[in-house]
Parts: sequence; C-alpha cells; structure tokens
Amino acid sequence: MQTNVLSIETAVRISTSQLPPPSQWSEFEDLTHAVWEAELCHPNTRKNGRKGQEQQGVDVYGLREPKHWVGIQCKGKDNYSKKNVSAKELNEEVEKAKKFKPQLKEFILATTGPRDAKIQMLARELTVFNFPKNLFSVDVIFWEDMLLLLEKHPHIVPRFWPFLFQTGISDNTSNRKSEHLGKPSSDRGAAVRFGGIETKKLANEILNSLGIPPSKLKLLLSGRVTLPETKTKPKPILQTGQERRALSLVASAPPMFANEYYDLVFPDIDWSTLIPKFAKQGFVRNQKGKAVAYKKTRKILFADESAKEVFDKAWCAALEKHRIYPDVAFFFALVQMRISFSDSIETLAEVAIAMSPTSWNTVYKSSLEFVLASQRKDSLPKTILVNVFYGLARCCGRAREHATAVEHYDMMRELSTLSRNSSGVRHAFHGRGVELINLGRIDEAIDSFKSSIKRSRPAKDNYLLGRSLYHLAMCSIEKGCLASAERFLKESRAFKKRSKDLEGRLGTLFCLGRLAIAKSNFVIARKHYRKAASFAKRNDDFDNQALAELNIGIAYLQQGKPKDALKSFSKAIDLFVEWNPKSIAMSWAYMYRADANIQLGNIQDAMVDYKSEYDDQVGLGEMVSAAYALHDVGLMEFKLRPSRKIEKSNAKSIPYGR
Repeated sequence: MQTNVLSIETAVRISTSQLPPPSQWSEFEDLTHAVWEAELCHPNTRKNGRKGQEQQGVDVYGLREPKHWVGIQCKGKDNYSKKNVSAKELNEEVEKAKKFKPQLKEFILATTGPRDAKIQMLARELTVFNFPKNLFSVDVIFWEDMLLLLEKHPHIVPRFWPFLFQTGISDNTSNRKSEHLGKPSSDRGAAVRFGGIETKKLANEILNSLGIPPSKLKLLLSGRVTLPETKTKPKPILQTGQERRALSLVASAPPMFANEYYDLVFPDIDWSTLIPKFAKQGFVRNQKGKAVAYKKTRKILFADESAKEVFDKAWCAALEKHRIYPDVAFFFALVQMRISFSDSIETLAEVAIAMSPTSWNTVYKSSLEFVLASQRKDSLPKTILVNVFYGLARCCGRAREHATAVEHYDMMRELSTLSRNSSGVRHAFHGRGVELINLGRIDEAIDSFKSSIKRSRPAKDNYLLGRSLYHLAMCSIEKGCLASAERFLKESRAFKKRSKDLEGRLGTLFCLGRLAIAKSNFVIARKHYRKAASFAKRNDDFDNQALAELNIGIAYLQQGKPKDALKSFSKAIDLFVEWNPKSIAMSWAYMYRADANIQLGNIQDAMVDYKSEYDDQVGLGEMVSAAYALHDVGLMEFKLRPSRKIEKSNAKSIPYGR
C-alpha cells in the first residue's frame, strides 16, 4: 500500500500555533539559516564564520538577487535567555554590519522576543537615515514574524520540532492493526498531535483528505478501518531552496530558451539533474531540449505579481552581461549564442514572432524599437529588417496597440516586396487583416485576407491558407454572408488538416459555433463550444477554455435561457480570475452576466457585474468601454432607487466617448 504524505501546511496554521522558540542559540541560528535559505531561494545562503571569529554583525548571509546581499544577525548569542531587543543593541549591530563585505543591501536582526513597536520604528528610522548614504535597509524579525515565514516554508518545521508530529497510534499496536495502518511515522497518521493536544477538527480534515468519513475516527484509531489505497502519487513537495529557485527560473525563462544554456546563465545550479526531475514530478514539460513550466506550476510559484517580478529581474540581471549593444539586454542572443549584431537581431525577431503572450513581451517590444531607432539599423540586411517589423507588429498586437501594429505590417510588406520575399508579403497581409478586425475595420480586413490567400495558393502555403480562410469565414459571418462563410470554413478545415494545424482546430470549433448561432441553431452551437472547451482543457489552454464557456453562455442567452447562461458566465469568470485576470474577455463575461441578471430580475447583481466590468476596462486602459459600463451602472442605480446618479454617470462618460 502506498503511504499518504500529510503536509503540515494543510494540517495547521503555524502562525497561530504558539510554536516554542529553540532552547539553544545554536539551534536558533540553524533555524534562521534554514528559513532564509528557503526565503531567498538561493542555495549559497551560508552561516558567517564560526564562534569566536569577527563576523561584522552578520550570522547568516545570502543573495536575494544578483548584487543584493542580505545579512541576518541572530540576536542573543551571548545572552540567549534575554529575548527583548533594546535600541542600543540594534544600533550597535547596525554599526557592525556596515563593515560586512561586500556591502549589504538588507540587514535583518532576528530575535525570539515579542514584537516591539518602538524597535520597529527605530528600524524604519535607521533605514531612512541609511538610504541617502547608499547603505542597507534595516529590519527586525520577531518570533511572530518568524512563525509567518515558517508558514510559507512548512517543510522546515518537522526538522526543528519533530516531537509535534507523533501519531496517535502506539508502537504497541497488534500485528493486525499494523497491517491496516502501517508503522507509526511522521509521514502518516490518523490523528496528528500538535503541542501534545489532539485536535478533533484537525483529525477530521485529515480523514476527509483520505476519503474516510469523520464518523469512523474511532474505528480508524482502533485499527478496524483500513486506509484507502491511493493510486495517484502524492503531490511532490520541493524540499530545498535551490530546487524552488531553479523551478522558478525555468517558469520565468524567456520563451524558447534551450536547456543547454541554463548552465551558462546560472552555473551554480545542477540543471542536468533538476530539469529531468522537474519533468518527472510533473512540474514542467521537457521536449526537444526545452523545459516549459505548466500553467499550474506557474500559479503555485507566482501567487502574485511581486513573486514573478523577483525572477524576471534575476533573469535580466544574469543576462545583462551578455548584451551586445549599450543599454539593451540582448539576452535573446543567448538562445543561439551568436556574436554578430545582425545575427543577434535576427534571433530577437524570430523569438518575438514565435512567442506567446508573456511578461517578456514589453522587453522584446522595447528592444526591437531600440533597434529601429539605432544608427546601426541601416547595416542590417532587408531580410532581417522584415523580421524586425514582423516581430514588432506581433508585440504591438499583444499589447493591444492595433493601429501601430497595422503600420508595422505595412512596412514589413514594403520591405518584403523590395527584397522579393513572397513569404513576408503574404504574412504581412494576413497579420494586417487580424489587426484590422481588432480595430473593427471588417471590409479592409477582408481585402487583406483575400490578398494573403491569393499569394498563398501558388506557394502552396497550407498553414497560412487555413488561417486566412478561417478569418475570412469569421468576417463573412460578421457581414451576414453565411453561405460564403460555410464555403470558406470548409476550405479552411481542409488546409488545416493538410498542415496538421492542431491549434487551428480550436479556431474551427469556435467558428462553427459562431456560424450556428448566426443560424439560430443554439443547441449545435453549444455542442461545438463544448468541444472547444474540452480540447482547450486537455491542452492546458485555460484562456480558450474560459472563452468557450463564455460563448456557451451567449448561446443560452440568445436562446432565452438566462438561468443556464448565468452558470456558464460564472464558470468563465472563475477561469479568467484564476488563470488570466487581465484578459479583456473577462470584462465581456461580466457584461453578459449582467444582461442575464437583468433578464432574471436580479438588478443588484447586475449592478455589481457592471461595476466589475468598469474596473476591468479601466485597468486595461479601455476608457470608452469603461464609460459605457459606468453608464450601465447608473442605469441600474436608477432602477433600484431613482436619483441623480444616472446624470452623474452620463456626465463622466462624455469626455471618454467624444
């Protein structure tokens, strides 16, 4: 039978558990080292020297990021029993830390004493005093703060408090009981004892996680119930700071970054061992010499934007030394390790074209704009400049700068014509058409797609033919030409099948659903959208899964089933909130859910949805759409209690809508 690993993180709230501080100063130093090794996510977090040596006020040191040294002093080496920190002690330790080499960016005094507002204020004042002198910040970590850090890194706790995780089953259980429950261990237990007190609530949580009703607790303790056999492996837990740091770097790596170059950028990590390990544990997909973290992995590692920014900065800092032109970190040169200016620009353009939307989009965009503004642009061959404009157009499209993207596609087409690059010409027409759709210029988009198709047929470019015909079908639906749309879509599916365009299959399902809605075949439309949602889910494409759920709701709404539509819209919003809260489609989902609530008479809920739509549109910079949402909020307010609020909201929308 496979053991069931019980994580302390799921068992208790460490910050409220009243864990006792270590009884010896040396143990407290060990604990401090373990906590900051995990907190800094750096394997080279070290203790400073040994007892008796001059340590410049630092017991533990490490790097938060390149050139950002952190020093921690464990208070109480000479008198550990005296836990309270005095102002004099803090000032003395700060003066000692100024002698530490290299210069610290952060100094932390860790103590087992209780929080003291006066000492915290002094630490803030010292920080403000140090900044003009380019010295380190000062902070004091009290025992309550240490417990909060342990809650973030629960794997440390059993190492220092092993007696708290004894099972409620005695070593003297009979052989029959042992067969059912296995030997007592810290990995497995029916009831975990915390601080010597058995918590019934805790036992119930553990039983629920094992699939056993809480009513059978006594039977389990007596050995008369067998733990269910687990077929799936327990969720892997990263035990060391090095592993977490390495996985975070993989998850935040530039797109298309090859595994063989990790050693060149971060030589202190054993990548040849860790990347296969991460793949085996299910954290990354390791194919064709490139490790790509799953979306679920990124969600676990980067719970908020600040966590992601730390590793984005670490990448930029590590790659900075490989730049090939002043003030621009041409880290993309590492992808192929080329030296010449033109080859590096070509690599940049290729990656910018192929990448998916990530936090690196802004970096690629600004780098390409720098290339076009530099004097060395004229030294680049026209073929490379074509790719530069192509990459910049793609980056602008991802940033929703659609008009600028159209201009770059026009430049790409002109250069491609001059250099007789037929592939560049047809891709420029296709990309221009996509951006024109986003601008609402459907007739111009249709002309661009027709030009792309006209040039792709002689070249037998099945991939581009499939994509351009698909968009042409979508435009035809928008114009109400359903017969033409069916013809274009049928031809598109044939070309996508020849080119083995799996991503294109998802677009086809969306188009079929849209076509069915245009024909008022709502049942068939939902069938296609459900297939799209299932296909997207299998491929970890949660954005398109959410979009498919949104379209299912629209089909219900147009059929006159607002109650069913409400469920689909809520499901779509939940997916957007979890996986892509910055998606503009989430604001549409709020708008449609508000419409469903209005039809159901839920005016208060509709007003809440319109407010959410307004907040999302403002966050995305879509001020005209935000003004419409604000107007709708006013209408809901007016329906709930007639007042002058509707006049206020209309007044606010005028400056944006003109």
